Amino acid sequence: HIRRDSSGYQRIRTFSEANDSGMCCAWNSSGMCFASANQDGSVCVWDLRSTKVLTKLRTTSNCACRVVKFSSGLTDLMAFSEHFSRFHVVDARTFAYEQVCSVSEAEDQHDISGLSFSPDGSKLYTCIEDSLLGYNVDQTSRRSFPDGNLI
Repeated sequence: HIRRDSSGYQRIRTFSEANDSGMCCAWNSSGMCFASANQDGSVCVWDLRSTKVLTKLRTTSNCACRVVKFSSGLTDLMAFSEHFSRFHVVDARTFAYEQVCSVSEAEDQHDISGLSFSPDGSKLYTCIEDSLLGYNVDQTSRRSFPDGNLI
């Protein structure tokens, strides 16, 4: 017996790893992994083939995580934002390297309302209260598996 809700959709699987509400979810470009950004400050990444958690990352101050996105193209990056002032860029090949970026000086705090990669993965944009901020992704270094900065 298949149980459907009033819309006609049926739940096929439940993924649970966070301790609070999910805020956003995203798929990588291959469609094999997806991530959730959560109110408890965690970002969980699952492998759809095994339904196992590949990694669980956290915001630096354990504040809410608002958004998570994967890049497209050859860069294989994932980015997620903290509730305010910082976003993280992660190597989505291994999830072993993470760069934390600040959108302002230490004494200034800005709410982050969104984050997105450009279609070719060459830029990363984040929204704060009154501005859209753009960052270049170092694609040449990224393709050669660098140990340095991602953006």
